[in-house]
Amino acid sequence: MEAQETDTIEPERVPPSSRRIWGRTLAALLVTLIPFLILGTAFEEQIAEFVKTERSPWTMAGIITAVLAGDMALPIPSSAVITYAGAQLGVLGGTICS
Repeated sequence: MEAQETDTIEPERVPPSSRRIWGRTLAALLVTLIPFLILGTAFEEQIAEFVKTERSPWTMAGIITAVLAGDMALPIPSSAVITYAGAQLGVLGGTICS
């Protein structure tokens, strides 16, 4: 008896590397968005109060530098922080801090 050939079509499978990429992309999005969703308006009010408070340029330079250093591990919008640094410390001071 001869073996019969079957013409079965296997469903397309997504390669594991694609699944891994999508999983990491989703994780990165969640890590970035969840703190903002949890903290919400209370966090925005604290930031607004911080911005209104007058501080010395040296104190602001230290705070801005620390916030930008934290940007490596936390979801901090560094472009907004750098823009704020320029507004508070001037172009040269903001550039030096960033």
